[in-house]
Amino acid sequence: NLQNKLMLSLIVDKVRQGSEAEWIEWTSWALLANSVINFVLLQLLGIRAPYGRYSTTDAKSLQAATPSDSFVTRLFGPGINSRIAWFVQESPCWLWCATVLFLPMSWSPLVYRNSANAVLVGMFTLHYVLRGFVYPLLLKGGKSSPATVVAMAWTFCAVNGWVQVRYHAAYAVYDDDWAQRPQFLLGVLLFLSGLAINWHSDSILRNLRKPGETGYKIPRGGFFELVSGANFFGEILEWSGFAVASWSLPALAFAVFTASNIAPRGVQHHASYLDKFREEYPRNRKAIIPFVY
Repeated sequence: NLQNKLMLSLIVDKVRQGSEAEWIEWTSWALLANSVINFVLLQLLGIRAPYGRYSTTDAKSLQAATPSDSFVTRLFGPGINSRIAWFVQESPCWLWCATVLFLPMSWSPLVYRNSANAVLVGMFTLHYVLRGFVYPLLLKGGKSSPATVVAMAWTFCAVNGWVQVRYHAAYAVYDDDWAQRPQFLLGVLLFLSGLAINWHSDSILRNLRKPGETGYKIPRGGFFELVSGANFFGEILEWSGFAVASWSLPALAFAVFTASNIAPRGVQHHASYLDKFREEYPRNRKAIIPFVY
């Protein structure tokens, strides 16, 4: 009887694991497919996601907005305070990370067996703790984000948080020495470098204007000397490093999806700077990839 119960438990566990693993794989392919759609809409068609500088949720911005921008903003609903928006939309990721700490070890077995799994989950956790808790507190004002944009970001974080945390905590099987291999170490180095570039660039942007000043200024210093979207370049580098260290479909899908969303935004920022500042803007500065594009 005990043997039958054990066998039944193993079968049920195998079915559960296989089912979730398959869903993670399918979702990863869906993220890659969605990346193509993002690239077409944002890069080829030039649609600007209505948050940050392209948000027109307040009356003054709506009056000055282009017809397409104001239409998109009206389509995506009323604005939400930027601090609240960032905290809410990033929350699913760190909540998924919390499951590794607070649920039984059987929920995240590989984290406790292989240092590579633990480091990868730790990298993901580090980013979203900083982005979900620290970043909103550092914001200085900022335009509100349309409610639908926040809801879409929340949905992505809920799905991607599940994919990345569950895959790396329960399904990604690595050799015992994976965390010591050059590829893994290179990926971690790229991740940390991208994280540093992203946060340093955000700091430059936050401190561009003195108290009481309004309007946009030319960002200078750090990687802004090389590209207009230095913060975006940093995040793309960050998740590219994560993909190199993980060497998996879910991590690759996340990196590609991230690039498909924010690389076009860096190009749009570059065009906006050139249009606004014209000859004053540094001509050797690229849009998103240093020295290349």
